[in-house]
Amino acid sequence: PYSWETIGSMADLEAASLEEMQTWFKTYYGPNNAVLAVAGDVKAADVLKRVEHWFGNIPPGPPLVVQEEWIPQHATERRQIIQDRVPQERIYIAWPGPRWGTTEAHELGLAANILANGKNSRLYERLVYRDQVATDVNMSAFFLEISGLLILEVSVKPGIDIHEVEQAAREEISNFLNKGPTANELLRVQTLEKAAFIRGVERIGGFGGKSSVLAENMVYGGDPGLFQK
Repeated sequence: PYSWETIGSMADLEAASLEEMQTWFKTYYGPNNAVLAVAGDVKAADVLKRVEHWFGNIPPGPPLVVQEEWIPQHATERRQIIQDRVPQERIYIAWPGPRWGTTEAHELGLAANILANGKNSRLYERLVYRDQVATDVNMSAFFLEISGLLILEVSVKPGIDIHEVEQAAREEISNFLNKGPTANELLRVQTLEKAAFIRGVERIGGFGGKSSVLAENMVYGGDPGLFQK
């Protein structure tokens, strides 16, 4: 899964006929494949009446197959070097991961925060502060419907050997895998994650707001209240 951009490529879009595009939209853009979340100072019965008025006459598309979890297995390491006119070298390391909503995804998200998110993270302290071989470190965890993706980014300090920086980063990751987090590290990232969620749902809309959380949990988990679990 996700071996190409889910939004599609321009080559494929330009090669598609009008009939193919119409069939695509009729298949996947029906109300039976959509979630509408309405949040705010509203009355549920009134909202339902309005939704039925504006959307009720749209016919559903054909039944669709729901994808099950499929995490790709990489038996070998693959490398790619990309040249560009930029002032610094950068290391990207990516690993496949679990799907959205799983215990493993939550644990991996906490591990990513301990390793490389914020100036108190292990990789930032090692590479930026102590060794002074990088100017920035970040780890992003994406958990999607079928599988997930974990990406480490390290901006190498000018004049430093990029291979030495990668080796140091891998040493810190190996140490974490062997010994695990400290109690203080785990408490810190758990507190940050809970605080970020609470700040998000104080808003009604937007990414991380009430409507976004309800819709996301319905799309991926089949229950708008799944976030409570």
